[in-house]
Amino acid sequence: MSDQKADEYGSAAQQQYLQKLSVDREFKRLCGLRLKWSLLLSLAIAIPYGLYILLTAFSDPVISQPVSDGGIVTWGMVLVFLVIINGMICAGIYTWWANTKFDPVRKKFLQEHAAGEKADG
Repeated sequence: MSDQKADEYGSAAQQQYLQKLSVDREFKRLCGLRLKWSLLLSLAIAIPYGLYILLTAFSDPVISQPVSDGGIVTWGMVLVFLVIINGMICAGIYTWWANTKFDPVRKKFLQEHAAGEKADG
């Protein structure tokens, strides 16, 4: 690889690291799991939010109704609160998963390949 290409796409060491990473089976498996979790949690956030928006647009009398007679809290306020809490819970689940499953494998991979480079050099 020429110096110009190495500069264009990162250093040669970075290219070598990415090449090793791209063939590591455990890392590929985790990337697939990460994609599935991301899509699932994105849908878990987008669907309730979309339903809330549709309710707001087409059923305003329903969501503007107070939760209790004479109260000031409406069903719309309750729903938006639940949508926000849902987003926080989904973000927390993803963060927990990434910290407990993905990061340890990434760190292990980095340690193994850093040790291999020291032995090679």
